[in-house]
Amino acid sequence: MPKQKSLKKNKRSFLEAKVKWTENSSSYTLLSGNIYLSDQLGIDSRRHVFFGGNDFAKRWGAEKNLSFTIGETGFGAGLNFLITAEAWLKYRGLEGTGILNFVSAENSPLPKKDLIRILSLTPEFSELADDLIEYYPPPISGIHRLYFKDKNIALTLMYGDAYDMLSSIKNSEHPFFERENNPIFDAWYLDGFSPKNNPDIWSAEVFRVIANLSQPGTTFSASTTDNFTKERLIQAGFSSEIITHSKPKVGYIRGQLIDWKNKYIPKKSWNPALFNSSHKAPWYLTPEIKKPSKAIIIGGGISGCSTARALAERGISVTLIERHKRVAQEASGNAQGVLYPKLSSSISEISRFGISSLILASKFYKNFLDNKQPKIYGDRCGVIILPKKSDDIENFKRISLEYPDDFVRLIINKELDKKAGLPLSNRFGLFFPQLGWISPPEACRSLVGHPLISVKNAEVEDIQLKKISGSEEESWVATDNMKKTLETADIAVIACSFESKKCNQTNYLPLTRVRGQTTAIPANNITSCLKTVLCGKSYFLPAFNNAHTLGATYKTNEDQASNLIEDHEENITQLDLLDQSLAENFDPVDTSSLDGRTSFRCTTPDFLPIVGPAPKLNDYLKDYKLMKKNARSHIPTPGATWKGLYLNIGHGSKGLSYAPICADLIASQVCKEVPPLELDLRRAIHPGRFIIRDIKRNKL
Repeated sequence: MPKQKSLKKNKRSFLEAKVKWTENSSSYTLLSGNIYLSDQLGIDSRRHVFFGGNDFAKRWGAEKNLSFTIGETGFGAGLNFLITAEAWLKYRGLEGTGILNFVSAENSPLPKKDLIRILSLTPEFSELADDLIEYYPPPISGIHRLYFKDKNIALTLMYGDAYDMLSSIKNSEHPFFERENNPIFDAWYLDGFSPKNNPDIWSAEVFRVIANLSQPGTTFSASTTDNFTKERLIQAGFSSEIITHSKPKVGYIRGQLIDWKNKYIPKKSWNPALFNSSHKAPWYLTPEIKKPSKAIIIGGGISGCSTARALAERGISVTLIERHKRVAQEASGNAQGVLYPKLSSSISEISRFGISSLILASKFYKNFLDNKQPKIYGDRCGVIILPKKSDDIENFKRISLEYPDDFVRLIINKELDKKAGLPLSNRFGLFFPQLGWISPPEACRSLVGHPLISVKNAEVEDIQLKKISGSEEESWVATDNMKKTLETADIAVIACSFESKKCNQTNYLPLTRVRGQTTAIPANNITSCLKTVLCGKSYFLPAFNNAHTLGATYKTNEDQASNLIEDHEENITQLDLLDQSLAENFDPVDTSSLDGRTSFRCTTPDFLPIVGPAPKLNDYLKDYKLMKKNARSHIPTPGATWKGLYLNIGHGSKGLSYAPICADLIASQVCKEVPPLELDLRRAIHPGRFIIRDIKRNKL
């Protein structure tokens, strides 16, 4: 088999274009190395090349609830997206349930100030452009999802090398499965300056990945007439023809996928063997299912409510089953919760997952954070991370250099006190201006307020895949302790935290139940001035209902549900460790009189959540048994999963931050959309990872 281009190992976090404006401020160039690149393709030309070249006027009028996916190489200032979104609204309207998914790779995202300046030159897109500017993500590498027009338009921006990013949304990196169950694109915009000035995105490797993400009939249009590009597209399996227009004067290449150019793989190559493989066994491969019409969600915390909303917004009817009378009664029941960052100066999977989660969450909760009513839903007040030890300064410096200032920056001395709103003993901290606190119960209640979501109060004792009378298809059936059927649906999502161990399909998962107790300490004239959330050894929130939330304790193997005086005392002690000057603002208090709340979090051994299709344990043990002898064994076998069963659990203390992106991931897997996370991050949170780990360690 031909050698595949390898993904870049050292990922940069902070990517940004350098822009040079002309003197009259009406045009600009992008600095790429020593080459100045001008974007000279006008709006009318773009409509001809991309909208007309893909024949959208005809294709979009055929189906009432059409969902359509377009891929692009080179986002730039988003002009192609704005043209397409405008046309989608014109042709499709806002009534249908169809979604326009626009996916674009960009290695050098524009600074926001330059994006604003460029889009000011195209007033015809004012409303959509304003939305793009408002939701525009910081220039941090990875996948960023943005929603427009009541979720009828989804923009997925992928910041990074085009080959790397497009490869990362495939379902597998294994060459035997490179086309297996991938999200399918309907059309492609090949853009991004000329092949001469930007050869990377016009390479044969990129075109092969594009072919892998397409199906016969998928169209493309390319903003070039370069013959070498035409030949590379033909080699990747596309038909290609050069088109020229006189009004406007423009030339381009267009065509469609006609042949995948499948490689012959000998049958013996499919047999598992002990010899070392250069490719990981595809145990993480997401199964393909038919888009369901109905779903069951078990659990009414933030993960369950977020998942219910993500599915409902895709036209799926959802029954959320919660054992309490109301949603958000357990770990999601605290009056205040923090969008809490966990960063590292090293670019690790847990750090990258945390960053992606926070960026999406800050947009997801925007209506709560920016609510103009009295702060009962939340507040985008900013979060300050204070040092846990004095030498954290060097680590903080490295982190602040790794990310843009509008995401996080190092603040010291007077600026630290100013941002906090009161004097602190710490002299430095990391400031996250886009974050803050959320009321989890309010968020949960709002999320389930959708016409396709119904909430049922009951306790699920069992869930099984059964054939229902009158149907040829199997369905998931949830029953109570009296074996009474609570609900039947095409798919089911287990999102009930530690209680998921009650289910036969998930009772093997290595989950830990952690008791956490918060303390409510009365605010005073000084502490009421606190303007941001403070995090470090513990967390301390701005006054809400004349009290500060402080905490939380972290104790395993404890089941005491009521508040404990000794835990209030521990939280008070932790406040002194968080910041001594802050603690000194409080007189000694009678801890027996303090209020608070106890809840139980669900954690995993690697502190990452468990999200994705539910594995079949016995099948994993059988299919991957060779890993006991050699962890690198040649095993070209996808992981067996329960049809239509998904997990969204193990969020620990990061539920508010993790829930939105995890819900979006499950919805994308169910509906065969582009995922909001790269492949290695999806693998890092996959439910099957602990089975594979223990097989390799000979523990199973």
